[in-house]
Amino acid sequence: MRLTDRIDNKIRHFSSRRSEVNKVEGIRGSIEAENEAIRELLYQIGQHFWKLYSEGRYTPGEEDRAYFEDIDRRTEDIRILTKQIDECKIEGIRERERIDVDIAARAAERERLAEERRAEKERLAEERRQEREREQAEREERRRIEREQAEAEREEQRRGGEE
Repeated sequence: MRLTDRIDNKIRHFSSRRSEVNKVEGIRGSIEAENEAIRELLYQIGQHFWKLYSEGRYTPGEEDRAYFEDIDRRTEDIRILTKQIDECKIEGIRERERIDVDIAARAAERERLAEERRAEKERLAEERRQEREREQAEREERRRIEREQAEAEREEQRRGGEE
């Protein structure tokens, strides 16, 4: 058997396998589509009988009653769970409102403290300004006194030199 024959056989074998897989997948797709159609029909049948049951126009037989009672119980469970969701949401809203109030209170406290710090800084700045003015006034007073003393000494010296 030549190399080309072997390659040709492999190609034919692979093509056959690929063809088989494609056909099988196509058939499986058809089966899945039929199963989906059956599920949809079962759903519609269930909806029909459930509607009749919920309207009081259908009484399930002994063998079916458990299914309907299970649906009733689960429907009630859903109602209770939905109520719990609503309660959780309400509690969440209340909690966020409390958080917002707390945030606002903290912000107001920070603002109050900041205002106190600003007022304290202004008070200290005013005290420093007044202290500087007092010191300046004291220096000017000392200079005035020193000038007067110096002038008095010069006057005395002049009087002493005149005598």
